[in-house]
Amino acid sequence: MTDDNGVMNSCSSGCSGKTVPVFQPRGPVAIDRNATGFRRYAALLPCSEVLDTPFPVSTFRATRLAETLGFDNLYLTLTGHFPKLGQTSPTCSFKELEAVAVFSRLRTHDCRRPVLLASAGNTARAFAYFGAKIGYPTVIAVPGNARASLWLPDEDGLAERVERFVRFVSVREPGNYLDASRLCAAVQAALGSAVINEGGFTNIGRTTGLGLCAASFVDAVGRVPDHYVQAVGSASGAVAALRTYELLMGASARPMSLHLIQNAPYTLLVDALEARRVKVDATPYLDYIDSACSPMLTSADPAYAYPGGLKERLDDGWSIGGAAVTNSEIYSAQHLAWRTERLQLLLPAAAALAGLKQLVESGRIGRTETVQLNLTGGGEEQLKAECGYFHPHLDEGLSAIIPEVRGEVARGDAAHRVAGRLGRWIAEFE
Repeated sequence: MTDDNGVMNSCSSGCSGKTVPVFQPRGPVAIDRNATGFRRYAALLPCSEVLDTPFPVSTFRATRLAETLGFDNLYLTLTGHFPKLGQTSPTCSFKELEAVAVFSRLRTHDCRRPVLLASAGNTARAFAYFGAKIGYPTVIAVPGNARASLWLPDEDGLAERVERFVRFVSVREPGNYLDASRLCAAVQAALGSAVINEGGFTNIGRTTGLGLCAASFVDAVGRVPDHYVQAVGSASGAVAALRTYELLMGASARPMSLHLIQNAPYTLLVDALEARRVKVDATPYLDYIDSACSPMLTSADPAYAYPGGLKERLDDGWSIGGAAVTNSEIYSAQHLAWRTERLQLLLPAAAALAGLKQLVESGRIGRTETVQLNLTGGGEEQLKAECGYFHPHLDEGLSAIIPEVRGEVARGDAAHRVAGRLGRWIAEFE
């Protein structure tokens, strides 16, 4: 155990490799039912000052959808822009939970070095939005095929603030998230201590923030579900949910089963969970990345075999399984959510619903059991219609031809060109 300094994303005790960190609060953990927004759950976050912003998640009972699927106790934990439910989210994604927690943590420790991360779309939107809103310099590496996901609401002055505080570096199509991650790592190596690597699931801000989906369920229902269902890429959200349930509910969380959904044919985690593999190898799956309609679910380096990850939780006796859903099933689930509950879901959330449908029909979830379905994003079309939107500027992307991305980046040539451009911008904040 070590004290948090706001930027540490690795073990300080000589550990080798990545670790999924565990947050241990100094005092009792409880939901502050007298507070609103993120401050309601401040005890679960590793920061003394939480950004004062509305909480984008709500949990409610879904009777029509449950009746259609043929069981009784279905609760939706929903993130997104749904004004009829009294819920608004400027980016329509539960990645806002990550961004708010990470930026709150950095501000708690008075950090000002630019933060660097890679994203396939939803995380980029959340970090660009909040980085711009609070004036924190943010660098995001993205694949060119994420362009459609890189929209932001046309709020007064936001475009100017994004231009001032956010920089996007990119890999042109057919580059994917894995290529963007490689570019991010190479730029980090070139810039060194001039930037802070956000760290993904090794960042305690990110994992505690994502765990607030579990806090929303406890807040609304007062117990742990029998089954927790979520679509996953890195699975950091599922690991975070487990930890949050442990903090809030103690040993009573143990009987819960987790069901993690992926977009076939990219089923790296599902296959590992079903076969109880010791580690994962993304190599056989990389050719399938572009076949998945939801690229946000195609992490090549998930939180599985690392200390604190899914494999360790399996070994601890937690019930964790997976299910794979096709593109066709995901699109059908989008229609089902709209027809029954009038919810317009993003593709990762629709994948979770498709997985739940499969789990119920196969008997893996009983018809009288209590289910939490974590729907991680939606309401995009309504928000765009109400507020308008814009696409932030992308730099001239690196070629996605294999020799440049996997050769030139590896040699450092392309990364140093990108880092040179960024270095001049970074100097403005010193």
